[in-house]
Amino acid sequence: MIDRVLGELESALHADGAAAGRAMQAVWQQVGAADAAAATRALERIGSLFDGLPPGRGSRLAVLAGALVERGADPAPAVAAVVDGWLEAAEAATEFARRWRLAVRLAPPEPVDDPATFEAVVTRLAGGEPADEGLRRLAAAWFMLGQWTMALTTFLQRAAVRAGLPRREEVEDAVEALQDVRYDLDWLVDLLRVLDDEEILVLHRPSGRGWALTVGGIGDNFQLHTLLAATLLSMTDDRLLPGMPPPAAEVAAATDGPLRPDGGMQARFHLVDGEGHWIWNEGVPADIPVVDGARVVLLDPLAEARTWEAGRQFAQMVPTVRLVRVLDRDEAALRIVSVPTIATPQHP
Repeated sequence: MIDRVLGELESALHADGAAAGRAMQAVWQQVGAADAAAATRALERIGSLFDGLPPGRGSRLAVLAGALVERGADPAPAVAAVVDGWLEAAEAATEFARRWRLAVRLAPPEPVDDPATFEAVVTRLAGGEPADEGLRRLAAAWFMLGQWTMALTTFLQRAAVRAGLPRREEVEDAVEALQDVRYDLDWLVDLLRVLDDEEILVLHRPSGRGWALTVGGIGDNFQLHTLLAATLLSMTDDRLLPGMPPPAAEVAAATDGPLRPDGGMQARFHLVDGEGHWIWNEGVPADIPVVDGARVVLLDPLAEARTWEAGRQFAQMVPTVRLVRVLDRDEAALRIVSVPTIATPQHP
C-alpha cells in the first residue's frame, strides 16, 4: 500500500498542485502511523523527487519529509535536497525583501499562508501592474520559506545532520541575511549553534570541586541547567555533589520525555560563566565564553527560587551529557579563583 501511494505521489508532483497535495496527504495517511523503518523507506523515495518541482510543491514535499523524520525516519536520503531547496528559497526571499524595501519603503509583509494576501503583495510590489513570473517567483519564495525552514529545523534536531550538514556556511550566511526580517528563523539560528561533543568544565565554588563533562544536543540553558543537576547531584556517589537530583519527570522533560511535567521545572543553582557573568537560562550553551581553552560553568548557590514550564526547546533533539573526569582539587581551585566576582544583574 505504501509503495502504491508513493508511486501516485511521484506522478502527481508533476501534475497540478491539487493532485500533488492529495497525493502527499495519502502518503502521510499511510506512513504517519507506520514504524521508523517504513518511514525511512518512504523518505528514501521522496528524497529523489525534489528536482524540478515548482517552489510551492517543493516546500510542501519538504514539510512531508520533516514529518517523516519526526516519525523516526533516517533523514539522510533527503538532507541535501532540503538544504538545497531552503537555500534557493532563502536567496529569492532575500531579493524579495530588498525589492520590497525599495518599492514600498516598509518592512516586508508577514508571510502568511493565504492566496489573497499573496496576490495583494505581488500587485503592490509590481506597482499595480501585472507581475511577471520572476517577481511572482520571488514573492512565492518569501511566502514558502517558512515551510522549508520547518523541514530544516526538524532535520537539524538529529546529531548526524548537524555533524555533516552540507553547505553549512551558505546556510549560516543566508540566515544572517534574513534574520532581521524573518521572525520564523529563531529556531534555525539556535540549531545552527548547538554544541556537540563539547567539553565544558563545571565548578562548584562552595566546595572547591570541579568536573569535566562532554555535552551535545542541548537547545538552551534551561535544559543545560537541569541536565547539569541530573548529572552532578547524587545522594550516593562521593565523586559528585551531595544533594537530591531532579525528579525523573524533570529529567525526562529535558531529554526525551513529555516536555511539561506537573509542577514545572525547578532551578537548583545559580549559573556563572568563566568571566564571572550570569549565564542566562534564556541563552544557549554556545553563548558561554571559552576561557583558557574551555567553556566554564560555575554552580553557585541559588539566590531565589526559579521555575519554568518546559524541559527542552526542541522536542526531537536528544541531548547527551557525559562525565569525563573529576578535576583534582588543585586544578579546580585554580579555575575557581580565576573567575572574577561580578555583581549579578537582576533577572528581567
